[in-house]
Amino acid sequence: MNEPQNRRVAVIGLGAMGGAMAATLHKAGWDVTGFDPSEAARTAAEKAGISTADALAAVAGTPYAVLSLPAASIVETTVPQLLAAPGTIAIVDTTTSEPATSKHMAELAETRGAAFIDAPVSGGRDGAA
Repeated sequence: MNEPQNRRVAVIGLGAMGGAMAATLHKAGWDVTGFDPSEAARTAAEKAGISTADALAAVAGTPYAVLSLPAASIVETTVPQLLAAPGTIAIVDTTTSEPATSKHMAELAETRGAAFIDAPVSGGRDGAA
């Protein structure tokens, strides 16, 4: 399998699942920047060696983004912000979302030359690690 040349990834949502995914990506050598509106979640990520941003706009334009959000409505507001900045190649959404939301976000990403991948996860924190 070909490795991406640019190994920068933003993880949006640093709760139990997103935080574990960010840590796993970081351990695998990816340049991870995390964002979460919760200062406590950002602090926990920083203690694990993950860089964090105070605002979503600070990670927009990162080539790859992983979303681990609590609701489809937040996906609907987050994805357009990420796609507004040039440079986004792929967004992987691990949120337990709605099919209509995923379809709409995939269509929006396609119009911007990016990919939107619906990838819900199971297994809790251990499955994400």
